[in-house]
Amino acid sequence: MDPAKYSILNCASIDFEYLHTNSTTHEFLFGAIAELVDNARDAKADTLHIDYGGGQLSFLDDGCGMDKKEVESVISFGYSAKRMDPEMVGQYGNGLKSAAMRIGKDLLVLTKKEGLLTCMLISRSFLEDNNLKKVIVPTPSFLDDGTAYYETVDEMEKHTLETSVIYKYSPFASQQELLVQFRRIRGENGTLVICYNLRRIEGGKFEMDFETDPFDVRLTGHIPHRILHIWLFPELYIVKYFDEYSFLSYFWSDYLLFFFSNFESFFLHCLF
Repeated sequence: MDPAKYSILNCASIDFEYLHTNSTTHEFLFGAIAELVDNARDAKADTLHIDYGGGQLSFLDDGCGMDKKEVESVISFGYSAKRMDPEMVGQYGNGLKSAAMRIGKDLLVLTKKEGLLTCMLISRSFLEDNNLKKVIVPTPSFLDDGTAYYETVDEMEKHTLETSVIYKYSPFASQQELLVQFRRIRGENGTLVICYNLRRIEGGKFEMDFETDPFDVRLTGHIPHRILHIWLFPELYIVKYFDEYSFLSYFWSDYLLFFFSNFESFFLHCLF
């Protein structure tokens, strides 16, 4: 398709090269994952599910979700609606994008708020294939029953183009497949963040090892090496072996108290 046709779509305030530059904010992979966990806390979520499999890593929370205007605001790199709230850890907006681009090549956000379902696709695959220098970001919306949401004829054309890009460059090739993912958000509000085309290392293996331990994610190629750590919290005494190449161990060490105090439920799933 002629790149000029994408001019009717939302465009981020940065160019393509900045996507990679921004991702280098997170040198350590698990630090990028932690950023996405922080966003769930910022959204006042009670439950967070982290699922992995099929070359995807997803984060599903039951927090406040975002409406269409809020999703479009997130496109502005560096934007944060939460900077003024000292209780919020993540600089929501830029942290989401920098973390996701560190984890994988492409990002799809599905969010639900007040009966409106909204998508946001940031895809380096799409930008590269179409030789786009600006970061074009499709953000189509649907009503809860799956009906396309737009207010004018021009927006109808935009919605059609946005969904065609998403069906081609996301793991979900049709509206039906996309709505199945939205149904994973079971409450009135919530957000599903899907990172895909995950980063690979030399030899073509995923940077994340999903096979060594079915209940954990490890850094590929690292043999388990455990160091004894002891944490003392008021009325909580925990002895835990720390493994710097283990996702769960990293979160036990840096996020233990955070999880106990902020989430009713935290789940890690392997989807094979």
